[in-house]
Amino acid sequence: MRKKLADLENKLLESLTQALQVELPQANSLDDFFDAILPKIRQHSEDLREKQFYEGKHYIEIRDDDRYQHVNLHIFNAENEYIYAENGRFIAGEWRVLGNKLQFGESIQEGIIYELAFLDDEYLILRRHGNEQLFERKYLLLITERLGKKMEWLEAGTYLYEKYRNGGFMLWVVVFMIIAAMVAMLLLR
Repeated sequence: MRKKLADLENKLLESLTQALQVELPQANSLDDFFDAILPKIRQHSEDLREKQFYEGKHYIEIRDDDRYQHVNLHIFNAENEYIYAENGRFIAGEWRVLGNKLQFGESIQEGIIYELAFLDDEYLILRRHGNEQLFERKYLLLITERLGKKMEWLEAGTYLYEKYRNGGFMLWVVVFMIIAAMVAMLLLR
């Protein structure tokens, strides 16, 4: 009986180990990486109408250019006040929602339009609207300041991918492991 339980435990641990392994897409740039992962996690994204997910938060902009050493802060405050700071020097502007697009800049008459690519309580990922072949960067990756100061672009992408991969499969694995442990303890009594 104990041998069967030990075999069952080994099989459970092996299954858990396989489930925890993350197969990340191979990518040489932030744009390629997010092109690969966003379709897999997009269903977990919030909507721009849900302002509580981004309004008033302090976001750090993450880039994949090692030579770019600036710290860019983006804040979308209430009443459409937009604050952009680069290394502490700031510009106040305006922002507004246009369906699934976010327009922001120094004023409502000027600025850039981005389409929402992904939004949750830590990430605001925007894709520049227009012909992407004309842009240096397709995505604007914004992460809450708490995380953004600690991560490079690949770490940020990996963290996001692991957070949502397999549609919450990890929660089911943990629940299953707890139940299996309880059954094993009951059988050993």
